Amino acid sequence: MASKVSGLVNNYIILKTIPPDVSRKYCYIRTEASNLFFPTAIVVQGRPKFQTFMKYAAVELTPPSPGDIPAIRAGIGKIINGAKTGAWKNVTVKEATLNTLVTLEVFFWFYIGECIGKRHLVGYDV
Repeated sequence: MASKVSGLVNNYIILKTIPPDVSRKYCYIRTEASNLFFPTAIVVQGRPKFQTFMKYAAVELTPPSPGDIPAIRAGIGKIINGAKTGAWKNVTVKEATLNTLVTLEVFFWFYIGECIGKRHLVGYDV
């Protein structure tokens, strides 16, 4: 017995029949209008969240473009110049704490990646 779509109510796809091999208890979500087939519910309800994710991912996860290279060089130059002149001594406690936490986070993610890569916490399996 195949499922047939009976209509669209409040942007939810409503099915007329339940697939024979599917338990009604686990695969249907109760809504005000009718029952909603679970995989369809995931797609329908997850679409707005996925679109929001893609909107931010398109901005945040893109690699640097050639136009970004001068800004990256300027930032690295600023860091090197600040290290040479001792500007790092004039940092507030809050900024120092945040810088320390970011540095620790990068280190720990690197360490976790190493542990995953070598499949051991300490040393390599030789």
